[in-house]
Amino acid sequence: MFSAPIQLFIALALLWAQLGAAVLVGLGIFILIVFIEIFIVRKSQMLELKEMQIKDARLKAINEVISAMKVIKLYAWEPSFLQKITKIRRTEVKYLGQVSYLFSAVLILWTVAPFFVMAATFVTFTYYGDDHVLTASKAFVSLTLFNIIRTPISMLPTAVSMAVNAYVSVKRIEEFLSEKEIDEMTVSKLPFTENENPIEIQHASFTWNRDDPSLLLKHVNISVQHSKLVALVGKVGCGKSSLLQSILGETHKVSGVVTVRGSVAYVPQEAWIQNLTVRDNILFGRDFDQTRYDEALRACQLEKDLQLLTAGDATEIGERGINLSGGQKQRVSLARAVYQDSDIYLLDDPLAAVDSHVGKKLFHEVIGKSGLLRDKTRILVTHGIHWLPHVDEIVVIDNGRISEQGSYEHLLDHDGPFASFLKEFFLHDGERKRASRSRDVSVSIAEIAAAAPEEEEEDEELAAEKAKILQRLASCTSSAHEAAAESPAVVAASPSQSSPPQHASQASSSVNSHCSDTADRLDSKRPSIVRQTSKISQLTSEKLPSRDEDVDGTRKAAEQSGRLIDEETMESGSVSLKSYVFYIAARGYHLGLMTIMAHLAYTAVNIASSVWLSTWTSDPLFSNASVTGNLNNSAYLRDINDYYLSIYGIFGAGVVGLLRTESISFDPQVFADSSVSSSDEFLRYHTDWSNR
Repeated sequence: MFSAPIQLFIALALLWAQLGAAVLVGLGIFILIVFIEIFIVRKSQMLELKEMQIKDARLKAINEVISAMKVIKLYAWEPSFLQKITKIRRTEVKYLGQVSYLFSAVLILWTVAPFFVMAATFVTFTYYGDDHVLTASKAFVSLTLFNIIRTPISMLPTAVSMAVNAYVSVKRIEEFLSEKEIDEMTVSKLPFTENENPIEIQHASFTWNRDDPSLLLKHVNISVQHSKLVALVGKVGCGKSSLLQSILGETHKVSGVVTVRGSVAYVPQEAWIQNLTVRDNILFGRDFDQTRYDEALRACQLEKDLQLLTAGDATEIGERGINLSGGQKQRVSLARAVYQDSDIYLLDDPLAAVDSHVGKKLFHEVIGKSGLLRDKTRILVTHGIHWLPHVDEIVVIDNGRISEQGSYEHLLDHDGPFASFLKEFFLHDGERKRASRSRDVSVSIAEIAAAAPEEEEEDEELAAEKAKILQRLASCTSSAHEAAAESPAVVAASPSQSSPPQHASQASSSVNSHCSDTADRLDSKRPSIVRQTSKISQLTSEKLPSRDEDVDGTRKAAEQSGRLIDEETMESGSVSLKSYVFYIAARGYHLGLMTIMAHLAYTAVNIASSVWLSTWTSDPLFSNASVTGNLNNSAYLRDINDYYLSIYGIFGAGVVGLLRTESISFDPQVFADSSVSSSDEFLRYHTDWSNR
């Protein structure tokens, strides 16, 4: 490609020796084509940039749909999301079509450029003077030189396309790499010392975007002592997770001071799992320590899970932990943090993804005062109020501000933000309980179990803990009786506690008795249904790894060894005729036939133009005139030249038309429409055949 300018220069110099100044006309046409190409390239750059942006939006939408496929299926949102993605795709195809048209124009221009240059040069040469006769020697030497020019010129469309794509990609990468980095001084990271508080935040305000004036967290003041367990509570979206991100230095600090002393381990709300083995996910690059590793597995309740896996902790985890449940992924993430043996642990609601029984074990054996992390500084984001009596300090966050903080006993001594948070929790919990009990009686038990597979019997100890919290809340504020009345299910979990006020029974009696009795019957049967559903799910999951054993013996061996991804193998040999037939069928037989015929016709016309040029130069009239120098009948010779040139021009127009026809078949919109139509015909044919 880099030698193309040198080839062009040498070929033009030799053409000058053959045809003289007539070469300048061809050179002018060549320069004109170059300027046209520059205009097309600039236009295509803008379209490529827009197409890339639309493609990013489409991929983002598809990733979101795939990630939330379970929710979309449950709510039957497939048509709306399909419509959204289809709309984005149509816009992308529109830009792809415009880019395709422009690049087809580039391809046509560069393909016919040597022909136009050659035709213009020959016409100018024959009309430049009466003594200029296009002999066979001049014609075929010039034709050879023009073919030499054709080679570097034919590379230019590919080079232009690659250059445009590279330019757009480099600009996008440059824009990303030129983004401002997060200031490393947002958080002052110091070595760990036992005499000073590991985490101190003083009058700090944070935002996600430096250019956005709205604050994420405002005037935060927190001081966490060594080996203390601090719980962050508040409504959904109030800023609990954002506070952990701010401690990690992932947000922009607007004002204040943030000091972190020691190493930090972070457990996100959504577990981050690598496509590695279970052991490698837990080690996370650290050296293997058998004792510490076994302690992490035991405390995080992973020992039984590893026994069920094919290869134990050597089992390979799929992309995003696809072969693990949500609870298993969260426990692997927690075990990874435990194994790191850091000084500070930031736990973003890790117990939400596990059931109450496992959650109780994780809290007491890992997070709580008797757990593995009892000597570490821990900040726990949680929505489980039954854990709050077991923490050292509670921080209540409301709308990006710390509304209250202190010990559990201190915060319950008065009717403050923490008490309001607990009342709101019990009110919503009571509403949820009543809603589940007043289901439509026409719904079958199986449908209820299938629609709510996550429901299970709550741990009795945790239910009693909630009842104690509610009783304590009722004793601290008279307004809490309303919350007690709205949550009869929680109080009923502890029979020894005092009964709710009178208006609670009045509220509950307003429910239709027939629906309540039916709901009671459903509730009495639900635990067994859930257990059966779980058993079926477990049996199904046990069968899933072997579903392809009869298809591929290699995969069976890989699954037995705990591997999910086989080593890629490369096929050797030539492309079979069957592959070409399938490709043509996928494009549509009409479009495929048009492409083949256009290409064959283009090749035939190209050969015919060379044959016609040979006929032109071998005409005896021109040969005798050039040999004898008899040019008296120059008008007649000029008419003959016009005849040959006109036919030669017709061949050139045919080349352009056939190239345009061939390029249409590669247009994305045409290709997509033809493929869909071909698929419909294929399905219709097989449906008709199967019905016979």
